[in-house]
Amino acid sequence: MNETRELSEEVDLLFSDVLGVFVKMKQKKALVDIYEMLMILSSKIEIDYKHKSIMTVEIPKIDLKEIDTKGNQIYSEISAPMEINEVENKMNDLFPKLIKLSEMEQSIHLMTEEIAKNRRRVNVIENVMIPDLRDNIKRITMKLEDTERSNTVRIMKSKDIVMEKVLAERAKRNK
Repeated sequence: MNETRELSEEVDLLFSDVLGVFVKMKQKKALVDIYEMLMILSSKIEIDYKHKSIMTVEIPKIDLKEIDTKGNQIYSEISAPMEINEVENKMNDLFPKLIKLSEMEQSIHLMTEEIAKNRRRVNVIENVMIPDLRDNIKRITMKLEDTERSNTVRIMKSKDIVMEKVLAERAKRNK
């Protein structure tokens, strides 16, 4: 989290620098001309997008394989303001950090969602399932105790009946 916060502050500073230079450039040249100069790509970036699994959460992993900033210059240095190169260089510095920041923030977002889901599951287990299971255990224990008492009473009655028969037979023999 601290690393993300620091990177976010760094990206904010870089972006405000780029914006400041862009405003200076806008004062010297028409906005349409600036957009036209910046719309055509002058650098090439190769991005490798993968997922990695952390605690069963698919986290994005973005790798910048190659940044070719030596691209073709697509505007005339005579007609372009001097600040355009500065804007371009600062944006080339900003872009990898911006990609890293988005990767980190998305990871935090996905992990936060997973933690919230797990927290809800734990609450259901603690507040619903465990009390229900305790009630079931208590009910089963009571039934087993009742059944055991019934069996004990039945065995005692059977013993009494058998004893009466044995005593009755002995009494017949003795007579």
